[in-house]
Amino acid sequence: MTDLRKAIVHIGGSHAQLLSIRAEKESGLAVIVTDRDPQAPAAEEADFFITADATYSDGIMSALEECSGRFEIVGAYGVADYAFKTVGAIHARFAPHLCQADIYGNFTNKFLTNAALARRAVPQPLQVWSGQRADNPGAAAILERAAGKDLVVKSATLNNSSGVVLLDDPTEASLAQALEHVFSRDDYAVVEEKLKGRICNVDGFMAGGEFHPISTTYRLDDPDRLQVCTAMIQPADSWPEFFAEAAGLARSSAHALGYRDGPFTVDLIDSLSGPGGLKVLEASPHFHLPQCDWLRGNGNPLAACAAYFGGDAGWNRFLGTNGGFGACVQLSAPLAGRVSDIAGLDALRDNPAVRHFSIHLRPGMSVTSTAGSKTLIGLVWLVEESAAALRKSVYAVRDCIDVRVDNEVGS
Repeated sequence: MTDLRKAIVHIGGSHAQLLSIRAEKESGLAVIVTDRDPQAPAAEEADFFITADATYSDGIMSALEECSGRFEIVGAYGVADYAFKTVGAIHARFAPHLCQADIYGNFTNKFLTNAALARRAVPQPLQVWSGQRADNPGAAAILERAAGKDLVVKSATLNNSSGVVLLDDPTEASLAQALEHVFSRDDYAVVEEKLKGRICNVDGFMAGGEFHPISTTYRLDDPDRLQVCTAMIQPADSWPEFFAEAAGLARSSAHALGYRDGPFTVDLIDSLSGPGGLKVLEASPHFHLPQCDWLRGNGNPLAACAAYFGGDAGWNRFLGTNGGFGACVQLSAPLAGRVSDIAGLDALRDNPAVRHFSIHLRPGMSVTSTAGSKTLIGLVWLVEESAAALRKSVYAVRDCIDVRVDNEVGS
């Protein structure tokens, strides 16, 4: 009987996942990819492809059972919080020693995350109120608890800043409107103090309850929409003790959430730009920017994850230290109409700092940006020899691509 080939399941096959799947393959494992789009860009990278939405656990599990005669499934990687019900189901069936639904539930509901962090006294912004619509004490009562602070109102379960409302000098009317905005999208809302500072991440890997720090990332805000970023840059070590303090908070967060095995990222705000100013905003059981680590020479976190799940005793050989400087730039613009042409691709190809890029639009595609929003055009991955050169390259490529559209009257 032929030995089965070990495989990791990667949930998500969009343009953003092309590099991730290539990175996982460096572990020597096969990669099974799932995506709801049968023509997902990463389908051709997969050793086996399953057409299914990330939340359609039953369909994915059925397909995995069918291919289990070819592969030994050792674990799963989810690209966002919405995938972790399925990740938990995969682990329960194929890798019961790894984290399952009960642990992932601590991450996918920010109400539970904040409560777990508070029990372990992990620093986080003041949690003013969280709960369901039926438990809402009213805007006036919440404002009284806030004691004059600026606020962030957000969903407890959505991701990618969906539903986030920032309130400076909140009033009863503006807070009530923000809560209604969140409750129209989710059953749970979270109201917390809005702190000023730089948003950043720390990534690491948990192995048997031990935290292995990997890298830090900071974000450049989109000039038009502060809830989202226009670029993610590594590393984020802005003061001497930054990495050690960020890693310590990540370690404490993982322990507070009962997380023992797998990739881990923590969103932080650096409110003082110095020791003691870091606070935890969110935590998630995946990596924030592992592709950038790989491209800039800071090891290969995704290969480390796959190797660990596969039982490779030398999995940590894929963890690097002191890599170069890298960034992922998110190109976006307000667009409405049918794409007629995309200019600037040659400039990206000829730029020596560009290591990989993917453009998500194509001629003939119809796009519409709602009021105050932008359409994601593509992703550009950069590597430079210094932080100054990297930042210069980020600004250079942000306006490199010009998507031209023909307005569609009456469409």
